[in-house]
Amino acid sequence: MKKILLTAWAAAALLTAQAGHETVVSIDRQNEVGRISEGVYGFLLEHLYHSVSNGLWGECVWNRSFEELQAQGRWTCNTEGELTLTARGESLRLFRIGKLRNGVLRLDVRRTGGDGDIIIGVRDQHREQMLTNRVFLRLGKNDRSIESGTGWIWHTPVAKVTRHALPQAVSRSSCWTPVEIVLQDNRISVRVGGQLLVDREIADCPKDGAVTLGAVQCDVAFRHIRMTDETGKEVAANLNLSRHWHLIGQGKTSTDYDTPLNQDVALRVVGQGRRVGIAQDGKYYLRRNDPLEGSLFLKGDAKQIKVQLVSGRQVVGEQTVGPLTDRWQEYSLVLASAVDCHDATLHIVCEGRGTFWVDQLSLMHRSSVANGGYRPELAQAVGSLRPVSLRWPGGSFSEHYRFEYGIGPQHRRRGILRWDDFDPLSFGTDEFIAFCRRVGAEPVIVVPIGYHNYAGYAPDSVLTAHDRAAAAPAGLPPGTTDWLQRALDWLEYCNGDTTTTWGRQRARNGHPEPYGVKYWEIDNEVWKMEPRLYVGIARQFSMAMKQKDPGIKIVGCGCGRLGVEGAGLDSILISDAGRHFDYISPHYYQTIDKYGDDGVEEYGRYLDKLAAWIANSENPQMKIYLSEWNLDGVDMRTGLFAGGFLNRLERTPAVEMAAPALLLRHISAPGWNNSFINFDQDRWFAAPNYVVFRLWRDHYLPRRVAIRGDGSPLNMVATTSDDGREMCLKVVNAGADGVRLRIKNGRSLGNALWEVVSGGLKDANSMEQPLRIRAEKMPVSYDGQDILINIPAYSASVLSWTTAAR
Repeated sequence: MKKILLTAWAAAALLTAQAGHETVVSIDRQNEVGRISEGVYGFLLEHLYHSVSNGLWGECVWNRSFEELQAQGRWTCNTEGELTLTARGESLRLFRIGKLRNGVLRLDVRRTGGDGDIIIGVRDQHREQMLTNRVFLRLGKNDRSIESGTGWIWHTPVAKVTRHALPQAVSRSSCWTPVEIVLQDNRISVRVGGQLLVDREIADCPKDGAVTLGAVQCDVAFRHIRMTDETGKEVAANLNLSRHWHLIGQGKTSTDYDTPLNQDVALRVVGQGRRVGIAQDGKYYLRRNDPLEGSLFLKGDAKQIKVQLVSGRQVVGEQTVGPLTDRWQEYSLVLASAVDCHDATLHIVCEGRGTFWVDQLSLMHRSSVANGGYRPELAQAVGSLRPVSLRWPGGSFSEHYRFEYGIGPQHRRRGILRWDDFDPLSFGTDEFIAFCRRVGAEPVIVVPIGYHNYAGYAPDSVLTAHDRAAAAPAGLPPGTTDWLQRALDWLEYCNGDTTTTWGRQRARNGHPEPYGVKYWEIDNEVWKMEPRLYVGIARQFSMAMKQKDPGIKIVGCGCGRLGVEGAGLDSILISDAGRHFDYISPHYYQTIDKYGDDGVEEYGRYLDKLAAWIANSENPQMKIYLSEWNLDGVDMRTGLFAGGFLNRLERTPAVEMAAPALLLRHISAPGWNNSFINFDQDRWFAAPNYVVFRLWRDHYLPRRVAIRGDGSPLNMVATTSDDGREMCLKVVNAGADGVRLRIKNGRSLGNALWEVVSGGLKDANSMEQPLRIRAEKMPVSYDGQDILINIPAYSASVLSWTTAAR
C-alpha cells in the first residue's frame, strides 16, 4: 500500500511539473571543466548521543560502567526515597533530581555532620544550551543566602553570581526540618521550618531547569521530596544515583568511590532480607534466535545474583551467578530469550539478605559479536554510503580524548562523559581502524591540544619542570608539550613498528602490523582561542608529527559558519603557517530555511574566497577539508540541501575532502536532530539527506563536463567516467514549481536511467514510515533526439547514461 501511495504521489508531482517552466540544456561530454575529488564523500563519525556505544558498536547496556552519575559524590538512596550524602572534607557535591519551572518543591532536610552549606537549587540549567544559570538556597553555619548565577558558558565559563543574605540556618541537630520553595516566573519564596525567609523577584532568573540537592563540607539527608507544577500536578523526582539505572526491591544503593573495578565509581547494593537490585528499563530488543552475550564484574557477600531479562512482568531470560567473594570477579553471561520483545528490561538482583557491588557490565547480541562487535544493520547502513573517509573521534568529543583509555581489555577502559552520553570507549582506535577497513574508508584522526569548548585553551595537566622547560623555547604555554607527546604517542600507536614503545603495545593488543593512518587533524573548533595562539601551537604539532612520520598529512582547524565562529582563523593559518598544513578544515551548519541555493551559495562564495587565499599563499597546494556540514533538521529540506551542496562541492576544485555530520544518532537524543542515520535499539531509518547522499555517492564520476544553456532554476552538475562509458546529470529543484527539462540530443548519450527523490518540504522518514522519502526509478521520455523529463518540485534526482566502450 505504501508503494502505491508513493508512486501515486510521484506521478501527481510529475503531472504538476508538466505545466511548469521549460529549461533547455545540452551536455558537452568532451569538454572537461574540472576534476572532482572523490574525497568529498566522507563523513564525521563522532561519539555523541549514543552514535557509537549503544549504536554502531553493538553494546546493549547503557552506562555499562555506572560512571554517568546523576548524583555527584557519596550518595545513598533507599527504597523509601530517602537520600543521604557524605560530603565532609569535600567540595560541592550535587544531585539533580528533576525539572521544575513554576510550582512548589517540598522536602525535609537534616544535617548529620559538619558545618558547611546544604544546597537546595532550582532552575539549575547545568550547561544546558551552554547556560550556567541557576538559583541556589545555601543553608550553612557561615553562609545563609539565596544565590543566583547567570552566564552563557560559550563566553562566560564562570557565571555572574549575586547573593542575598538570609536570617537562619538549618541546625546541626539530628532533627528533620521542612523546606518549601515556591516558584512563579521570576518570583521565589522560601520557607524553612515554617518561617518565611525570602519572598522576592530574582533578577535575570532562569526560566526553567533542574531541582538540585547537595552540600559542601557537611553531611546531609533529604526525605519526603515532593514536586508539583503550577496546576498542582505531581512532578516525578528522579532519585537514581547512576543514570539509566534504578533501585528495585527492598534495600538501598550507593555510589562507591573507594573500591571500583576501574575509573571512579562502582554501585553498591544492600539487601534487607527481601529481593533487591538494580534495573534498566526498556532498552533491550530481544530475539529468540539471537541471545545476549557478555559479562559483568561482581563482589560482595551475596550467595547468588540473578541477571534477568524481563518483558512486562514475565522473566523471559535468566542466568544465576555466584557465590560472590570479597574480590572483583568476572562472570560470563549468555542470556537467551524465550520471546521476541522490543523494549525489555534488565534486572540484576539478589534474593534475600546480602550486599553486592557491580561494575563493568556488557551485553551484545550474538549477531553483533559475530560481526566484529558492530551492530549489523547499522554497520550495513554506514557501509552502503561507501564513505571515502571517516573523521574520528570527533568533533568536540576529541577535546578530552585519551587514546590510551580506549585500547586494551574492555573492562580496563576509561570512559568520557560528553553529549548526553558516558561513552566507555569500547570503540577505540583498534575498533575504529577495523571498521574503516570494513567499509573501505580512510581514517582521519583528530588529536586534542588542550583546548576546551567551555574554557578556551587550557592545557590542564600537572606540569613538571621538564614540561615548562620544553615549552619555553618555542614560546608555547606550559602544558602544551604534554598534549603534543600524547599526539606523538597516538601516532606511534597507529603507525609505529614493533620496535617502538607504542607499536609494541599495539602488537600486544593483537595488531602487529602498523595501521598507516595518513590524515591527522590538530583539534576541532578552537574558536575561543586567539587565532595566532592556535596557529603557533598547531605549527609545533605539525612539525613534530611530520618529523616522526614524514608520510602523514596534517589538517589545520579552520573557522565556523562564514567565519563568524573563529573569525580570522582561516586567513591567519593560511598566511602565517600555511606551509605546515596540507589541509584547512572549516565547518558549515545552516538553518533549515536555507535549504535552497541561497544556503548553498552563501557558503560556496566563502569557499571560493578561501580558495583564493590559498592560491596566493606560500602553500598554494593546500586543499580544503570541509570536515563538518549539514542542515538543521531531518525532513525533505535536508535532502534538497545535501544534493545542492554536494553539487557545489563537486564544482569547487579546492575542496578535496568533506564530511557531513551527524552520521548516526539515537532517536532519544535531546539535540542535534540532523542525523543521516536515526536509530533505536532494533530499528533505524534514513533521513532524506542520507537518501540523497547515497544516490549522489552511487553516481560519483571524476570528470566534470560542460553544460550548455541556462540551467536555471535548477542546480545541476554533469559528470563522466574517465573512459567515457558512464555519464550522469545530478539535478536539484529546490523550488515549489515543477520544471520541464529538455536535454538536447540526450538520446545519443546512451541508455538513460532516471532516479528521483521527492516529497513535500516537511515530509520526513520515521520509524513508522521509514521509506516515505526514497529514491524511485522514473520513466525517461523522448522528443525526437531530445530527452524530455519533468523535474518535480522539491526534488533531487540523477539521470545516468551507460554506453558501449568508446
